[in-house]
Amino acid sequence: MMSGYPGKPSNLAFDHSGTLLATGGAETVTVWSFEGDGPEGTSPGHLELHTKPISSLAFAPRLSRLASGARNGSVVLWSLKGNGEGGPHWCSTDDRSR
Repeated sequence: MMSGYPGKPSNLAFDHSGTLLATGGAETVTVWSFEGDGPEGTSPGHLELHTKPISSLAFAPRLSRLASGARNGSVVLWSLKGNGEGGPHWCSTDDRSR
């Protein structure tokens, strides 16, 4: 059983190779690696920068980049490693809730 979600997942995206699964629903993006025997028994990567719940996720084709959008209009482009960990590559702090 996979656990480790900070909130109920409402969005998901697989990368082009099918080895990374990104999920979002809370303010944190959770990234699972399906390399080797899969994610069962492993810890996911957590990408934290958004201040509102995630509303969209999309992987770049053939790159280790993930875009996440939140309900306040902010967008983050993440650089990822094969294990699902990563950090922000670029971000927009457009907070339309102000």
